[in-house]
Amino acid sequence: MLIQQKLEYPLWKIPYFLIKSLLILIKVIRTGILTPLIENKFFNKQTELILKTLNFVFVNDDKREIGKKLSNVLINLGPGYIKFGQALSTRPDILGKKTCDELKILQGKLKPFSHSIARKMIQEENENLLQESLASFDENPIANASVAQVHTGILKNGKKVAIKILKPNIHKHLFRDFTFFIG
Repeated sequence: MLIQQKLEYPLWKIPYFLIKSLLILIKVIRTGILTPLIENKFFNKQTELILKTLNFVFVNDDKREIGKKLSNVLINLGPGYIKFGQALSTRPDILGKKTCDELKILQGKLKPFSHSIARKMIQEENENLLQESLASFDENPIANASVAQVHTGILKNGKKVAIKILKPNIHKHLFRDFTFFIG
């Protein structure tokens, strides 16, 4: 019931939702992402004309680095948008191989949060794990994506393990993004 109440979109928030949607759309269009969509002829003539017009208005002629620009925009928008970018990175048939290769950084090569925060989060979750179970803990993550980062460690019995740590406040950020998507 609580989630349903949070997902209900009050009437007074509709202008905010529309303005935020428009600003996000403009940010995404400015990356040049419409170019491969137009070139691949996925749309009918009317839709293609609209996309070409938007592309003309918001994008400069630099077709290089579309994926890099789109990755940066999605990272700045938040973890829900990064998830969307991860899904897009699997579609070279739509966006092209070069753009998808750039989007693949969203799958595990994002900037990590600090190792001191990672240690603190592990201790808050299981205060004895670091002292009693692990012989070593690698402070440098081996992967970092939209929701979590992964560290390696060695148990006292010598077995190597992966430790996945959720990003700070990730539940709040994801819920905010997904309620906006549903909104």
